[in-house]
Amino acid sequence: VLAVSGLQSLLLLIAFRPGGATGVGLAVWGVLCIATAALVATLHPIGRPLGIAVGCVGVAIGVATARSSPVNGLIGIGLTGFVIYACAVSGPSFRQG
Repeated sequence: VLAVSGLQSLLLLIAFRPGGATGVGLAVWGVLCIATAALVATLHPIGRPLGIAVGCVGVAIGVATARSSPVNGLIGIGLTGFVIYACAVSGPSFRQG
């Protein structure tokens, strides 16, 4: 979910070329999501708290998006909520050794 979210942001950046803060925000969000997805997939210890943090930001973005596009906002809330849940319950998997 994190990798797809990051790729979606980067594709939006390439396709629509938004300028200013929007473009920078999309680029940062896309790279952050992809990097977090890689850390979570490799079960790196920092991946779990970073995944939870990125999921929380994703929920906030989903809530903000829900005002103008309810379906997309609710889907975003659900998917990033799942990221938070998955990272929260898989704590033992991220331990070293």
